[in-house]
Amino acid sequence: MKSVITNNFLSPLSLSELAKMFQVHPVYLSKSFKKEFGLTITESYRKCRIDEACRLLKDSQLSLVQIALQCGFYDQSHFCKYFQMITGLSPLAFRKNSYK
Repeated sequence: MKSVITNNFLSPLSLSELAKMFQVHPVYLSKSFKKEFGLTITESYRKCRIDEACRLLKDSQLSLVQIALQCGFYDQSHFCKYFQMITGLSPLAFRKNSYK
């Protein structure tokens, strides 16, 4: 299940699509996923996007806008909000710290 999320984070499957794939009820899938992994399915997709953004911040010179869009966020503001929420750092602070 986790690998399906990881492999599709740029074009996430809906809860109903995932439930059909695993032949379970969507509510059961949602509750089971949260219990097993400690995150909702949406939070897991978002975490995968932030993980990819971290890689790009370390390994590229792409702008924040380019990284945001490449990682599936609506815009730079949306990206920065969730990046800081998950990592505790702004994207620029993360990039700066990764070069030390």
